[in-house]
Amino acid sequence: MSSEPLKNNRHELFCQNIARGDNQTQAYIKAGYKQKEDTARIQASHLITNNNIIQRISYLKAQNASKGQIDRDKIIETLNRVINESLVDTDRTSALKAMDILNKMGGYYSEKRVIETTTETVNEVAKAINNLVGKK
Repeated sequence: MSSEPLKNNRHELFCQNIARGDNQTQAYIKAGYKQKEDTARIQASHLITNNNIIQRISYLKAQNASKGQIDRDKIIETLNRVINESLVDTDRTSALKAMDILNKMGGYYSEKRVIETTTETVNEVAKAINNLVGKK
C-alpha cells in the first residue's frame, strides 16, 4: 500500500474520491477529467486497474477505517439521492427505506423490540443466575 500521495494530482484526487465512497465515474469527474458520462465511465474503469491506483485506494480506505471516519454527509447525500431518484422512478419502497434510514440517523425515532418469553424461560434464567451467585 502506498502511503505517499501519487505524483499525478488527478490520480491522487481520483483515489481520494473512491476512498470516500464515490463510484468510479463520479471520482473520475471530480478529479477534473472529462465530464461526458460514457467517456468518464470507460476511462475510470481503465484507471482503476492501475496497480499504483489500487494500492493508493487500499491505503486511503485503511486510513479512513482506522480513524473510524464515516462521512455522515456523504451518507446523507447518497440517501437523499436515492429518495429523489426513487420518487422519479416511482419506486416508493426504496424511497421509504432511505427516508427511514435518514430518520434513524437523525434520531427522530428508535426501533422498538418485542421480546417474547414464557414463565418457564424466566424461571430457567433465574435459576441460572442463582447458580452463578451461589444461591441454591
